[in-house]
Amino acid sequence: MKRCTKCGLRKDVSKFYKDERSGDKIQSQCKKCQKDYWKRNVGPKKEYDARRYSENRAEIIERVLRYGKTEVGVAIHRKSKAKYKKSDRGIELRRVYEGTDTHKKCKKKRYLIRMYNITMDDFHQMLETQNNQCSICKTDKPGKRGFQVDHDHETGKVRGLLCNKCNKGLGFFVDSVVVLKSAIQYLEVSAGAYDERRN
Repeated sequence: MKRCTKCGLRKDVSKFYKDERSGDKIQSQCKKCQKDYWKRNVGPKKEYDARRYSENRAEIIERVLRYGKTEVGVAIHRKSKAKYKKSDRGIELRRVYEGTDTHKKCKKKRYLIRMYNITMDDFHQMLETQNNQCSICKTDKPGKRGFQVDHDHETGKVRGLLCNKCNKGLGFFVDSVVVLKSAIQYLEVSAGAYDERRN
């Protein structure tokens, strides 16, 4: 038995809603008193808020977006986002979403902006300019990861789109023109020596 703090009557614990935050894990007011409170206060307030939102929708959205750009708003958003990611629902939704094509496109979009400061439109325009081919070997089969953005590691300037092999090749040669010319010379000399041996 427990006494309701609202009506003052002693009732069975089944007449109370559960509350994990309270000491006895039961709410202080009985179900009937809470339902009466809802009808008198919460219900009408929700109707008022819905009506007010529909009448001032554009102004409210603008105010929310403006607040979201403030230092406090950004901090609150990051905190709530991190908390949601750790929740069971957040983990489950992320697990399902990460396998979709939409997630892959959004991930690439964010990656291009963060790493190279270009948009997906810029990427597709570059690819169209290159006739959907690698800028070096001219292949139209870039590999599993698709065409890679090649950039100057010192200035950050984007140079073009390459297939996976050419992009890795430039990386192995540390983007050095001198080393690449030396490699070309080595191949030419090796090819000439091979031809001489065959003759």
